[in-house]
Amino acid sequence: RSTPKPSSAASDVYKRQTPGTPGSDKKHCMIAFSQDAVFLDLGSNLGVYSLLVAQLRPSAGDGRPGRVVAVDAQADNLAFISHSLVKNNIPQQMITLVHNAISDVSEPLYPIRLGNDPKDNPGSWQFVSKVEVNEEEEGEVLGRPTVSITMASLLSSLPHSTYIVKMDIQGMECKALRSLGTFPAARMPYIFMEWNEIAVSPKRCPNIDDLIHQLESEGYIARWPSQLALMPKHCLYAPPMVTDVLWVHKSARPIWSWNTDWAIDCKVDQ
Repeated sequence: RSTPKPSSAASDVYKRQTPGTPGSDKKHCMIAFSQDAVFLDLGSNLGVYSLLVAQLRPSAGDGRPGRVVAVDAQADNLAFISHSLVKNNIPQQMITLVHNAISDVSEPLYPIRLGNDPKDNPGSWQFVSKVEVNEEEEGEVLGRPTVSITMASLLSSLPHSTYIVKMDIQGMECKALRSLGTFPAARMPYIFMEWNEIAVSPKRCPNIDDLIHQLESEGYIARWPSQLALMPKHCLYAPPMVTDVLWVHKSARPIWSWNTDWAIDCKVDQ
């Protein structure tokens, strides 16, 4: 299908949200360019994270192309990002756009709307296989399929680099990370994940214990994204209190002081 030309209002989402971005957004973006790393935005949506990092990179003395990779299953979202680059005078070569869903296999995935998810919010749509479409009695198919790729194949197609990863792919994080097999942990010191969809969607992530064990066994520690404080393990099972998790590898260069490192419990108002 043809991709409609983005309206100016759509690309203005970036302009409106950037100045008032919550602390977690700013700190995550700070992490993204505090190291010599590429920002890998899996599930970029309208690109608020990608555009902010791309805009800040040159001011930090790094104007190299391809320092941001935005991956999204919705072609319209990538068109919005491209339009926003022009409108905000950001060099287009700063962001590599990839139109694919991310999973553990390569197959056509169909966009569906579940329950009360709004039709006009593609960021809430699920991308599922043909078999899963038939299993979802209340699901509504909203368009043509998008071919998925594995995270392993995505990384192999990109230049060898260190990647700061943001994952917001509607519960597909489990499948995406499973495709890696042995983690290239040294290449991914920080993984910022939308956690609520994972914790509350057993069909998308049927064994959250395995996912947590996989990350911990690879040397990752869970932290609160906004305060960067340690997150107790039981909080990973406590949605909606925990919406996002920053997984930090033990080899990562910290942007906090070890002398003042602390933990925050999910029972405390965040």
